[in-house]
Amino acid sequence: MRKIITLLVTAAVTFVSLALTACSESEDIDDYNWEKYVDICEYKGIAATRKQITITQDDIDDEIEDFLDELATEQELTEEDVFALGDTVNINYVGYVVGDYEKYKDGDKFTEYDDVKGYDLVLGSGKFISGFESGLIGHHVGEKVSVDVTFPTPYQNNPDLAGVNAMFVVTINSAKRDVLPEYNDELIAENTDFDTVEEFEAYLWDKLKAEAGEDELSNLVSDIWRYIVDNSTVIKYPDKVVEAYKNNYIASYTNYAKQYNLALEAFLEKYFNMTKEEFVNQVTEQAKAYVVEEMLLRIIIKREGIKLTEDEFKSGAEKYAKDNGFEDAEALVEYYGEDTVRQSLLWDKVMLFLVDNANVTEVTDTDTE
Repeated sequence: MRKIITLLVTAAVTFVSLALTACSESEDIDDYNWEKYVDICEYKGIAATRKQITITQDDIDDEIEDFLDELATEQELTEEDVFALGDTVNINYVGYVVGDYEKYKDGDKFTEYDDVKGYDLVLGSGKFISGFESGLIGHHVGEKVSVDVTFPTPYQNNPDLAGVNAMFVVTINSAKRDVLPEYNDELIAENTDFDTVEEFEAYLWDKLKAEAGEDELSNLVSDIWRYIVDNSTVIKYPDKVVEAYKNNYIASYTNYAKQYNLALEAFLEKYFNMTKEEFVNQVTEQAKAYVVEEMLLRIIIKREGIKLTEDEFKSGAEKYAKDNGFEDAEALVEYYGEDTVRQSLLWDKVMLFLVDNANVTEVTDTDTE
C-alpha cells in the first residue's frame, strides 16, 4: 500500500487531533454519530475497473540506464576529443544581433549575453535556444565557435527578442564527459546483492511488476473512493470540527509567515497573490471537503466493525517505514506519532475492504486502447 499512505496521512495528521479537540472531553471520536451529518451511498458492489500496467523491456532498459548513470565516472576531454550529446562544456560567450529590428541594430551586443564567462552547459539539455547547443557538437576544447540562431516566437524571457536573428561567439574553455561502466556480471557483483546480469534483471522485472501492482491498486482505490465521496450527500457539517480544522490551517500559515517576518496578510499577498478573506474562504472549503471524507471513513469503520490488530500495526508500520525511507518502524512512529500511523493503517484496511467488496473488472493496456 505504498501510495495510500501518501494520500491519507495528511488528513490523518490534521483531522485526528482536530476532531478530538473540537469535541468535548466526554465525547469519544469513535462513538461520534457521523451519520447525522452525511448520508453515505451504497459502498458495497461498486463497479470499478482495475487497469493493468504492462512492464516492457523498455522499462527494464530504463532501470539499467539509471543504474549505470549512478556508477558513471567523469572524464576530462582534451583538444583531440569531439563533443557529443551529454557532454558538459565550460564556455564564454558573447551574443550579437544579426539584422536590423525595431529595438536592435545589426551588430549590437545583447546586454544579457555580453561577455558571459565560465558557464557550464550540458549539450542536449535544452537550456539554450534551439541551435545553440547543437552548434557546439563536433567541436573541441580550445576552439572559438560562431553559432547562428534565431530567438523563438514568442520568447517569454524577453518578448523584444522574439524572432530576432543572432550570432553567438563561443569560446570553449574545457569539457567533461560521463563515462558509463561496462555492463557485465563483474559490475553487478561489485555493486549489487546479485552475482550476474541475469539475476539482476530478474530482480528488476519482479520489482517493476510489484510496483505496477501497487499503482494499479492505488488507482483502483482512488476511483472507488471518489465514487463514494461524489455519491454521498452532506446533511450538515459538524461546525466545531470544520472550524477547528480551518483555524489550525490558518495558524499553520501564520507561523509560516512569521518565519519570513511577515504578517499573514502580507505573506498571502506576496506568495499567493490572495487576500486574507480569499484565503479563509478557500481554507473553509478545504476543511469541509476533508471532514466529509473523514466522516465517510468513520461511518464505514463503525458499520463494518473494522479494527486494526497489533500484528497488522507492526507489519504495516514496518512496510510504511521501508517504502517511505525510514530506518525502521520505530523511526516512522517517532516522526508521525503512533496515533497517526495507526489511523492511516486502519484507513488502508478500509480501502482494501472496499476493493474486496467492489465489482471489479480487470482490463489490460490493449483493452483500453
